[in-house]
Amino acid sequence: MKKIMTIVAGVAVAGAAALALDWNTQENLALNAQVVTSSVRPGEGDRPENITDGNTGSRWQAIEKANAVSPDWVIIDLGESKTFTDVEIIWENSHPKTYSVYVTETAIPYAQQNFGTEEEPVNYNVIDAGWLENATATFAGGEDSEAGYTETLTSETALTGRYILIYGETYNNWATDWGMCIYEVRVANIGDRDKVTTLTLNDVTVKEGATAEVKVEAKNAAGSVVDLSKVENLTLTCSEPDAVEISGGEDGVYSVKTLRYGNYTLTATCEADGETVTGSSVLTVSYVWKGVNIAQGKPAWGRTAPAEPTEDGDEVEEIVIPNPASNAVDGDVETYYEYNGGWSEGWVIVDLGKDHIIDTLAAEFAEKGNGDFRFAYAQEGAAMPEEDQNLKNVTLEGWTLCPVQKRSAYSTTLYQPENRVVARYIAVIDGDSPAQNAQTAEIYVAGEEYTAPQATSIEVSASADHLLTGEKVTLNARVLDQYGAEFPVEEGSVDFVDEYGYVNGNEFESAEKGLFEVKALYGELESAPCYIHVAAKKESYFFPWMCPVTFGDETLSPEDYTGHVLANTADTTVAEWNDEDIAAGKALRIDLGDECDIDMMTLRWEAACPKSYTVTLEDNAGNREVVEIETERGVDGNVTDRIYKPVASAPEGPARANALTAGNMTKVRYITVVPKESNNSNGWSNKLFGIALYGAPGAGIPTSVVSLPGAEAGAVDVYSISGAVVRRGAEAGAALQGLPKGVYVVNGKKIVI
Repeated sequence: MKKIMTIVAGVAVAGAAALALDWNTQENLALNAQVVTSSVRPGEGDRPENITDGNTGSRWQAIEKANAVSPDWVIIDLGESKTFTDVEIIWENSHPKTYSVYVTETAIPYAQQNFGTEEEPVNYNVIDAGWLENATATFAGGEDSEAGYTETLTSETALTGRYILIYGETYNNWATDWGMCIYEVRVANIGDRDKVTTLTLNDVTVKEGATAEVKVEAKNAAGSVVDLSKVENLTLTCSEPDAVEISGGEDGVYSVKTLRYGNYTLTATCEADGETVTGSSVLTVSYVWKGVNIAQGKPAWGRTAPAEPTEDGDEVEEIVIPNPASNAVDGDVETYYEYNGGWSEGWVIVDLGKDHIIDTLAAEFAEKGNGDFRFAYAQEGAAMPEEDQNLKNVTLEGWTLCPVQKRSAYSTTLYQPENRVVARYIAVIDGDSPAQNAQTAEIYVAGEEYTAPQATSIEVSASADHLLTGEKVTLNARVLDQYGAEFPVEEGSVDFVDEYGYVNGNEFESAEKGLFEVKALYGELESAPCYIHVAAKKESYFFPWMCPVTFGDETLSPEDYTGHVLANTADTTVAEWNDEDIAAGKALRIDLGDECDIDMMTLRWEAACPKSYTVTLEDNAGNREVVEIETERGVDGNVTDRIYKPVASAPEGPARANALTAGNMTKVRYITVVPKESNNSNGWSNKLFGIALYGAPGAGIPTSVVSLPGAEAGAVDVYSISGAVVRRGAEAGAALQGLPKGVYVVNGKKIVI
C-alpha cells in the first residue's frame, strides 16, 4: 500500500479546502451512504449523514470531551461491496493528529455505552476491542496542525469492501476539546489514473492595457498535474476575442494583453486520448482612469477613530493619522488614505469647491483593498458627517447613495449616471474592509462646473408619422438645456410651423398624399425637421374580400369566412395561430387576383398578437419582398400595425414614433403573413381581426358597375364587407345607387364602387 496525502493548510471554514480529486469527472461511491458515528451531538446540526450528502458545507462533529473516554470514529456503509482506490476526507479544524482507515467486507461490531452520570448521561458507541486487536489498517493518515485540510488516501491496487472505518487515535487541541469533525468523505475508483481529464488555469485580475500571464496545466483522473506532452492542439481563447490579444503558449504559458476593461472567461481546450478536454478561469480587467481628474488636489477628509484614554484615564491630546485623506486625491496611487480604526468602515470625502455636473466616478484601492463599497454625493448645503460617524447606510440630509459595488483591487468605473447628477461633495464609503484598515489610494471624478440651466436646443416629434389623409396627429416638442435635460417652458410658448398650412396649433392634418416637414420654434431656437409621411387617401381603401385564401394547408372558400371577412371592422377572428402554429411557421396567404398599387396596408390584431412577424409581398412575376415586423409590445389591448410604401426621396430625420417598417414593391398581388414570436406567454392564441389595403386596385378587380350578378332575376341582395345586409330584394338596376364608395357583395361577387 502507498499513502498519498494532499494537504491544504489554513482551512478553517466549510468548503474552503482544495480538493485533490476532480469530482467533476469522478463518481463518488460514498454519496448518500449510511453512516454510524461514535457519538451524535444533540440537535439538528452536525449529523452523521452530513459527511456523505455531497455538500462540503455541512458536517458531522462528535460530542465534546467524549474522546477522553473512547476514540471518535466513523463507519460508512456503501450498501454493497464496491471496488475503489481512493478515500478522500475533508477535515475541519478539529481533527486527529493520527488516525487509521479500515476497509472490510463484513460489518464492524460496536456497542453503545454510557460514560456520563445518571443526571447527565453521555451515550457513546464503542468499537469491539477484539475486532480492533485483530484488524489490519488499510491506510494511516493525519496531520499535526490546528487548521482544516483535505487528505486523499490512495491504494496502488484496487480495494474491495462494503464498510469503511475512520478511527481517530491522537488529537489536536481543537479535537481534544470539541470532538472530531468531518465535512465530507468521498470514495473513488480511478481506473486510468494517468488519463487527462481536465485543464486548469489561473484566474487573473489586471489593469486595462496591461499584460497578464496565464499558465495552463493538464491534470489526470487522480487530480495530479501531468506533462503537457500528453495533450495535443492546446489553445487559449477569450469569451470576447476583441477584448484581448493572446500570444505564446509554450509549455502552457500564455501572454494575455488586455484591450478594454470588463469581466471575461478564458477557456483552454486540447485533445487528449481522442477526447476534447477543457478548463476555464476568470479574467477581470479593471478600468484605468483616462482624462482629467477634477478631484485631484481638492480638500479631503476621512473618518478618524476616536481617541482612546490612557491608563490613567486622560484622553490622548492628538491623534496621528500616518495616511491622511489628502493622499486619496494627490494623483499618486502609491499613497493612500487609511482609516485608523481597524476592521471597520472607513470613508473619505472630497470637496470639489462648488457644484459640478458629474459624468463618472471611480476609485482605486491600495493593497488592503475594500469590501463592498459605495459612492455617495451631495450638493452645497448638505449636512456633513461627524468625524467617526458610520456612513454605511447614509441618512445624512442632502446625501444620495450610489449602488453598492463589489471589490476590485484596481481602479474601477463605479458610477456613470444616466440622468444629470449635481454634486459638490463626493464620498467613497468602504463598508467592509476584509483586511482591516480600509485603504483608498485615489478618487477620480469627471465632470464640469455647474451653471444655471439655459434653453439651448429644441426637438420635435409627432405622435405618429405615417398617416392616411384626413388623420390628425399631435405634435410634441422638448426644450433641452446645456446638460441635455428637459428645460421647463410655459404652456403655449412653443410654436409648430410647416410650409403647407396643415399645422393647426399642435395638430397636423393633411388632405393629400406626400411627405411633409414640420418644425418647432421656441424663442430663437429652431428644431431639426420632423417628417410626416401621408401614405394614402383615407377613402381609397379596398379589402381582400372574396379572394382565394389559404391558412396553412387549408384552402378557405367564401363560405368559410362569411361573417369573418378579412376586412371586418368588428373584433371577429380571421386567422388564429396557437404556439404550435407559430413554431411550425403556419402562414396566411391571400391572392388579390391581380396586381394592386398599395400605399399602405393595416393589420388589426387582438391583444394577444405577434411580437414579431413577417409579411411577404409578391407580384405576378414572383418577385418577393419580406417585411420584418419587430415590436416591443405587451398584452395591453388590440393593436393595428401599418406597413407603408415610403416616399423614395424621404430625407433622413430624427427618430419617429410608430414607424415599423416599409415595403418598397410597387405592385402587389400576393400577401403572406407568418407570425414568429408571440407577445404573451400565457398560452393564448394570436388572433388577426382584419386586413385593409389603401391604394389602387389592380385592373382585374372591378371598380365600376356594368351589370350586377343575378340581374336577370330582377331583384338582388346587397351585403356590406362585414357580411351585414345593406339592401334585400333591391331592383337590380338601382341596387347600388346612393351607396357610399366601398366594397359590396352581390350574389357572392365582389363589387368596388
